[in-house]
Amino acid sequence: MSPLVPSFVTFNVAGQRFTTTRDTLLKEPSSRLAMLVRGVLPCIKDDAGAVFLDRDSKYFQLMLNYLRDGWCSLPTSANERRELLREVRWYQVGAAAVSQSRQTGFSSIYNS
Repeated sequence: MSPLVPSFVTFNVAGQRFTTTRDTLLKEPSSRLAMLVRGVLPCIKDDAGAVFLDRDSKYFQLMLNYLRDGWCSLPTSANERRELLREVRWYQVGAAAVSQSRQTGFSSIYNS
């Protein structure tokens, strides 16, 4: 594949589809998403070839936004922040950045 053509990855998160680039997912090499696309962790694919994740899709877009931009808008309610924190921990996204910088989008939920 040409280096100018990005490699796309599609996820099926509880029935909702999300597509992003492999490069975006590899921005945090220790995250579960990076390990899935590198083949370190096994994955289940649906009939269309998308990586299936049996998780709530509510916060998955925030995970992708964080990986793309290094920050994302956080929910305002304490309950939604707890739900997001559960997903952040499961996906293992933002943990390294949170320990290094309080500027990270997810740092405020780690400290809630």
